Amino acid sequence: MIIATLSPSKTNPIVNELLVFTVVTKNVGNLSTLNSSYTYYYLGTILHNFTG
Repeated sequence: MIIATLSPSKTNPIVNELLVFTVVTKNVGNLSTLNSSYTYYYLGTILHNFTG
């Protein structure tokens, strides 16, 4: 559920997979890093906006 919620659907596949991997790694390591996961989501969205 978390992965589906945090995975940006607009980003290119490579960036999207990197974000998912990072989110999963952080959440498995420590659930309190959920806020950091959201930060990665927004960074991915911004990156997509710049890369088109």
